[in-house]
Amino acid sequence: MDWIDSDLERQRIDKWLWHARIVRTRTLASNLVNSGKVRIDRKRINRASQTARLGNIVTAPQGRLIRTLKITGFANRRLPASEVELLYEDLTPVPVAQASTDTKDGRFGPQIVQARREAGSGRPSKRERRMTERLRNRNC
Repeated sequence: MDWIDSDLERQRIDKWLWHARIVRTRTLASNLVNSGKVRIDRKRINRASQTARLGNIVTAPQGRLIRTLKITGFANRRLPASEVELLYEDLTPVPVAQASTDTKDGRFGPQIVQARREAGSGRPSKRERRMTERLRNRNC
């Protein structure tokens, strides 16, 4: 908790995105901002040195999802993943039509169930392979 700096009122946006674990590296954060894909209070920014202040709304892509975050704090260093939510309030809307198909890993869409074999059961026999092929051909 000593990483949160209550004295800071502003910070570079690329540094904040990296501290908040929106991107993996500070270089990626800088490239993301410079490409014009990040917005602060609905205004597109294209400078990594743009300052972010407390209460600003940041919109940034993270994978296939566009995150909307309200800045609630700044840090002196990159936080552990368990404490990163101290820096922002997540305002990202959940898609209504796809909310029921939300998977554990945060992706939306139909869930694909893969067949699993018990550990240590070895390779499938010829008979098991033929049965698997029959099942695959039926589902096509």
